[in-house]
Amino acid sequence: MVCCLFSSALLVACSAPESQARQVLAPRVQLNELMAAPASGDPEYVELAIGGASPLAPGRLALRDATSAWRMLPDEATPLMPGDFVVVTPDTTLFSEWYRRTFPGLPAPRRTVELRPWPALNNGGDSLALALDGRQSEHLGYTSSQVERGRSLERVQTFLPAHAAANWSLPTDGVGSPGRVNTVFEIDRAAPSITGVEQLDSLVIRLYFSEPLLPKDVRRLEILVSGAGATGPTSVPGNPVPTHLFTETDVRLASPLFGEQLHVSGLRDPTGNTAPPSSHPVHGAPVAGDLLITEVLLRGSPDFIEILVQSDRHISLRHVRIHDTSDSSAPIRSAGPLAAHLVHPGQILTLERSIPTSGQTLVLRTDGVSASVLDSIMVSADMEDPRFRSHTDRSLVRTGPGPADWASSLFPPSSPGEDTAAALRQTQHPDPVAHALTMTEVLYDPLTDPSDGLVDQIEFLEWTNSSEAPVSLFGAFMTWEISERGTSDTLRLGYQPVLVAPGATVVAFQIPSHRSGTENPAGTLRDIWPGTPSAVLTLPVRRSLGLLNSGRSLTLHARDHTVLAHDTYTPDNHHPSIISGKGRSLVRVHTRTGFAPWTTSTAQGGASPGSTDSPEHGNENTPPPTDADSDRPSAHLSPTSFYPEHPELGGETLIHLYNPPGEGPRVVRIVVRDLHAHIVRRVSRGLLVHGPETLSWDGRRDDGTLLPAGPYVVEITVTSPGETTFRLPVALLRR
Repeated sequence: MVCCLFSSALLVACSAPESQARQVLAPRVQLNELMAAPASGDPEYVELAIGGASPLAPGRLALRDATSAWRMLPDEATPLMPGDFVVVTPDTTLFSEWYRRTFPGLPAPRRTVELRPWPALNNGGDSLALALDGRQSEHLGYTSSQVERGRSLERVQTFLPAHAAANWSLPTDGVGSPGRVNTVFEIDRAAPSITGVEQLDSLVIRLYFSEPLLPKDVRRLEILVSGAGATGPTSVPGNPVPTHLFTETDVRLASPLFGEQLHVSGLRDPTGNTAPPSSHPVHGAPVAGDLLITEVLLRGSPDFIEILVQSDRHISLRHVRIHDTSDSSAPIRSAGPLAAHLVHPGQILTLERSIPTSGQTLVLRTDGVSASVLDSIMVSADMEDPRFRSHTDRSLVRTGPGPADWASSLFPPSSPGEDTAAALRQTQHPDPVAHALTMTEVLYDPLTDPSDGLVDQIEFLEWTNSSEAPVSLFGAFMTWEISERGTSDTLRLGYQPVLVAPGATVVAFQIPSHRSGTENPAGTLRDIWPGTPSAVLTLPVRRSLGLLNSGRSLTLHARDHTVLAHDTYTPDNHHPSIISGKGRSLVRVHTRTGFAPWTTSTAQGGASPGSTDSPEHGNENTPPPTDADSDRPSAHLSPTSFYPEHPELGGETLIHLYNPPGEGPRVVRIVVRDLHAHIVRRVSRGLLVHGPETLSWDGRRDDGTLLPAGPYVVEITVTSPGETTFRLPVALLRR
């Protein structure tokens, strides 16, 4: 093997076989560095590395670019010496001035040669060829993406051909190294590896290497591909076919096969570094469902689109593009220069792309003969949570599989490269049930006089889930009375994936201007009514709720237009003793037979948003009765929906128990079951003495892991004497 290091004085050949050593004795000249895009006013130059063992007359060499004729170097009397780095430039005086200015303190190159006319190198890409004794010995082509203004291109290895694009790189630091060893040069001691494997069709698989390999290195590879054949799992051998790119090669299979694994041995680079046998997944073309757009940032610096590989297969993005409403498109690539279009399961890609706030339809699709849509979404500022309309760093995250399943990110504001909405997409949102909700409180005439000495209020609406199943309010909207033209105003309420548990309440209110952008909408209610539960579900909006003092009919619709609630209120609903309903809400008391008619709220502060009024229990966040007249045990949960991951929104549900006096201790068993009646948590088993007792459940299994979002049942069995069982529904929420 050969490891040649050019220095300013000599050429050192390490461990060279005799046949290769004889070749080094002959005149040998290589292209070693070029300045194709100098800063304004600075010179272009080409650096040649002189090898062999004998001096070489300059006149035996010639250079040319893509369009010029050969330019012979001047036949100077002083020969070029082996081991020299010779700088060829159109103006040696200008080059010397530039060199002293750019490399102060470094000695000037040992040899510079002036060549006129000069084969000018184009900034946007060109080719450069070198001839020795009238025969072309080396050539290279470069593109605009390889060059950078004011910096040279340096050769990495001398034993790799000049026309291998991977053998050229920008300097590791500074502008270049004319007249001395390249900054990117290193002796290769690392074994090569395969960075990716791609299925091009049923007969051809492409391999990508971590470093350039010569055709002879490729031909020695031994390859076997395993995958799905016509009769089931099978394996076929592959024949490597070198390509013109030194960092990849094609493998032709003996028979048609769509591969899953590629097994390779005999991988060795030109310096003899050998890799052990290895296996690699084969990346294939995606199908619908393999890729999902999961996050979009509008008004960003810059905007971005996040794409998740949600398939369990390894995917090739070769023919995948993202299209927008204007029909412009862009390829999808991951980070990294090698095989950047090959991605693995769970990988997240971030694509910077300008997106108008007025709305955009984005489509992921494959191009070519078998074009297909992989994912399609619609995003606009209208989908943003009203709290964050003025934010420039708040992204929209994917909350479900549908094209319009988008909500403003809450934790954190934006998260490129991290799928923070995965838990939201796993939450099961049941089909809507007609009239599942009942309007249980309305404040239509709030106190708003800053000089009356009272706390200013805001209008709000409260609904309670009176059904036996959770109700999804994501995408919900409200309408008022149908006008004489047969139309109605519409107010969107469900900007977040809110899930209302059976018996739980949700409050819609207009965001006060001074609270715009608040992270915690429940805090707005608690500032006005301190008794508001901390985990109350909210539907904050920017527009007025349209609650007329004269009364209105209001209809709440699910996303699919199912009527979830239809209610009417009027000032006449207040208690007859109330002269004015200003600052005091109307409520429906929850009785054992359902909800009573409207009446005036007696709550402190004039209203109790988020709390279900009850003649027995006051509201849902107080424990069960404990008076001496009760002769049976009772049980109660508060709240009936909670967020285990966010204590500030209610991190657990409290289990309130009561054993009437005089009955003696009872045995109590508390478990949590899922909708399939499977026990997922054993909370307690022990004695319940007379009086109240409170336990809690934090939404976790017996082993401490967090359960998925959804509805559960807390089952409480009290025995001895007799047996009483309570099955209390509760919703576990995740945001």
